[in-house]
Order: sequence, then structure tokens, then C-alpha cells
Amino acid sequence: MPNLCDSIKDLRTHVEYTLDHPIHTFSDLKFLAWNISEKTGETVYPEIFKPIWNIDDDGSIPILISTLRIMAEYVNIPEWTTYKKLNNSIDELAQNNIFLYTSLSPQQLEVGNHVEIGWGKISFCYLDYYGDDRFFIRRSIHTKLEAGDTFRCKLFEVGKPAQLTHLDTKTDKDLILILGQKEGLKNIQVITQKIDKFL
Repeated sequence: MPNLCDSIKDLRTHVEYTLDHPIHTFSDLKFLAWNISEKTGETVYPEIFKPIWNIDDDGSIPILISTLRIMAEYVNIPEWTTYKKLNNSIDELAQNNIFLYTSLSPQQLEVGNHVEIGWGKISFCYLDYYGDDRFFIRRSIHTKLEAGDTFRCKLFEVGKPAQLTHLDTKTDKDLILILGQKEGLKNIQVITQKIDKFL
């Protein structure tokens, strides 16, 4: 289990208080996932909470920034970034196997790497890197993009919009789309583990 920073521990406690149910087993995580799904209208998998509560955690699933953001939404905190301690937060999280980037180009990736990008209140995508600046969307939450869409992007940068080119969807091809037009991207995370089980 990673050594959780104090802000994640506080968020975990806040979630249990809101749920009004202690979390000790995987059945408790399923109950939490069901409650969050009911509130957000999105499918939430209990596996994503394993490393946060150290339940059946074999180290194969990383702590995802989107998991923390969806937990924050569940307890009515508008942004995870306003909840966590901003001083040293990036370094502290990085030391705990959460690989965050303020800027990420395809040259920093290897084919098959997984990437998570987030923007807006709680919009995010899980991506597979295919090489040559190409990305495949494996899962999309609170966005118009869909699983199976592909695109090219030369740079993801926190605080700045991301331009997707050569976007191919089920209905259109070779589109251009800007993500995070108002406030830019909120988070960029490279996921080293293979977590296809729930993506």
C-alpha cells in the first residue's frame, strides 16, 4: 500500500462519514461504488478504491487522480485540487506512486502506456498511447468523447487547453477538438500498471 498523504487520508475519512458506513472489506467498496454511481450517474468500479483503503490491494491498481476527484464530488467538494494541500502536493503524491505531470508530450511515452487526462469539474479520459502522437480512448467520463475514439495530440499541459487533431469517432472522421477551453487541463497522469480489468 502506498503511504497516503494526509489530504488523501482526510478525504477517505470524509467519504466514510458521508456514506455513514465504515469501509473494511471489498463488499464495503462495492457499496461505496454503488452509492457514488447513484449520485453521479456514471458507472464506478469498486476496484479503483482498493489502494486507497488497502483492501485486497496487490499493487496492480494505481491511485488515480480521477478517483480522488470523484470521491471529492461525492462529498460535495467542488474540486479535488482545492481539497488537497497545495504546498508540496505534487512531490508528495509522486512519492506515493501517483505519477503526475504538469506537461506531457508523446516523446515521453512508450507505446502501450496508459494516460489519464482531466479537465472541467469532473471530466476525464483514460487513453492508450499507440505511437506517432496517436491515442485511443479506452474510457470517457462526463465528456462527449466515447470509448473507441482515436486522435492525435502533440502536447498535454496543465492549465492550458489540449488540441486533439485527426479525431475519429463512430460518426465523423478527421475532426479537431479543444479540451479544457476555459481553464485548461486539470490533471495529467501516466499509469504504468495494466488495469484493463475495469477500464
